[in-house]
Amino acid sequence: NQALFSIYADPINVLLLNFVRRLRSAIGEYRSGRELLVQYVSKLRDHRELGNYNTALAHFEDCVVNGHIAIVCLNGLGKYLRRSDPSVPAVFNPGDSSDYDRLRKLNNRIKHFDEDVEKAIASGSPAIPLAPIWITNDGLEASTASLSFIELADILMAQAKDAKSFSEEVPAEVAKRRKQQP
Repeated sequence: NQALFSIYADPINVLLLNFVRRLRSAIGEYRSGRELLVQYVSKLRDHRELGNYNTALAHFEDCVVNGHIAIVCLNGLGKYLRRSDPSVPAVFNPGDSSDYDRLRKLNNRIKHFDEDVEKAIASGSPAIPLAPIWITNDGLEASTASLSFIELADILMAQAKDAKSFSEEVPAEVAKRRKQQP
């Protein structure tokens, strides 16, 4: 624990570690969801494999949650770095309707699904929500936003490039600078 304590004492390290960890989970969940969705679609004519749809949806929900948390960590890292370098850009701004913002909105529907169910029950409505998000022909949708599979994959690929940069290029640049110092 003491060896790891110094790693977790630095806010930049904490944000980077969480960014990479959550992004890795999001990518894995996306791949699993995609694989199960392909299996479901391939059996659609037989009216079988509904379980694959439900499991795929669960994987995509986990992808959205982990992907959003990764982006929150990356945005947090940007805010932290802007203290010394104002040119560091934000990944997105809540409410800007970007694909990242729509990912945030899907995450919020998942996060607050319990409230949607409780609200429907309290109102006496016979229409209890089935799921916080659902799969469409093109992607994922909720009552507040939609995100195509292409947009979701683009987010994950762009952030994988950032993760690679943080894990390979940044440490190499730091090592190079250290060698140049007298």
